[in-house]
Amino acid sequence: MAGQWKKQASVAYGYALARLALNGFMYFEELPSEYDVSKDAKSKQKWVDETFQKLLGDLLDGTLDLECTVQFRSRIQNEMAEVIAYTDCFRNYEYALNRVERRFDDTLPESDVSDEEFCREVLSFITSVKDAADMNRRIQEMIGQLPVRFTRQKYYGMVREALSVYIGADGEALENIMYLLRTGGMVELTEEQKENYPELRSYLAELEALSFRTLTKEAYQKASQIVSLASEMLIALSEYYQTMQEMVNDLYLAGLTGADAVRDAAQESCAMNILRGLLETKGGEISEELEEQLCGLEGVQEEYYEKYQRLDPVPEYQEGEDADAGRMRQVDLLMSTSTFVSLDTKQAKHTVETAEVDRAFEAFVRKMDPVFQNCQKPVMRAVMATTLSTLPVCFNSLDEIRNYIRNSLGGCSDLAEKEACKDLIHQLMESEDYEML
Repeated sequence: MAGQWKKQASVAYGYALARLALNGFMYFEELPSEYDVSKDAKSKQKWVDETFQKLLGDLLDGTLDLECTVQFRSRIQNEMAEVIAYTDCFRNYEYALNRVERRFDDTLPESDVSDEEFCREVLSFITSVKDAADMNRRIQEMIGQLPVRFTRQKYYGMVREALSVYIGADGEALENIMYLLRTGGMVELTEEQKENYPELRSYLAELEALSFRTLTKEAYQKASQIVSLASEMLIALSEYYQTMQEMVNDLYLAGLTGADAVRDAAQESCAMNILRGLLETKGGEISEELEEQLCGLEGVQEEYYEKYQRLDPVPEYQEGEDADAGRMRQVDLLMSTSTFVSLDTKQAKHTVETAEVDRAFEAFVRKMDPVFQNCQKPVMRAVMATTLSTLPVCFNSLDEIRNYIRNSLGGCSDLAEKEACKDLIHQLMESEDYEML
């Protein structure tokens, strides 16, 4: 075990330092010289930046506290969870507003594609790929855009049927899908979390007060502008916390493995010099000399990652295991593509049983009932479409898919909404360079 840990630590340490230097360079390039602390998001960013820079300095000095790093990592995870919860709320309102756009914009061309012809186009698009994963993704995208005309009970039945896929699967998979359902259902955003971003809270309150039944052109335009402003803010926050979490992961990786790693002195020195130089700039102009040092790390990250892929698999959790086994699993988690993965390595895997799915589903229904009772129909339909598009595909044949598309289009008597849905789906097809029939 000790020998395996030594190999893993050596590869992970080299990878973490190289990636930290490369990501750090882009991070410090965009670092503001001043913060407008009157704005909540900027005030929060100031604290995050200062905390990260303190931990980075500790790493360079050899005094990094791993527990403090884990606590900071958890804080970034919580911030990202709030951003995701807010994003799904605004996405649902964007969905609803997209479907009334044609009421207020008579410059949009009318579609000359019949429902039956459109159904054939969608089926052709879905089946034009051979990979099952790509096909399922396209089906989910279609479900997320087609008109929704379900009763609440029909919707719940579709959710429960899709969740049956997780019976016999690992418990983590069920937890992940239930989280996606809650965020898409707008129940993951708590009142406490809303307080953390007053500007976003204010935007969301305006949308919640919107009346779709008596919507005017002016109200529609204002609401669309609110969604646009909120989306810009949330995209920036999402990118910021994604980058920050990646750098914190590498900080922790380097701190966790450094003492046991066999190091490449030249590569380590290059990465350390870059990070020290960046830390000294703190929002100032980065020198050309420092930029030129990046050449010393060219291809290093990829080289270490390929080496890591060739290492022996890490051991699964066992009672009474030594410390190396737990550290190896933590390293393996941090080397994965799941940036926000939990670092709990002592949680034994368990297989999901029917009763567990039933409990998860019933808890979801209890949370969703108040949402459906209090929101307007266009928003309810948005929630249904968003959440259904996250679930595993449960169609057993092309005929079932065809019937779903036909029923979605046939059940929608709002021609403006139907045309909007067709437009959005055509845009999805075009984004994948699919040639229309």
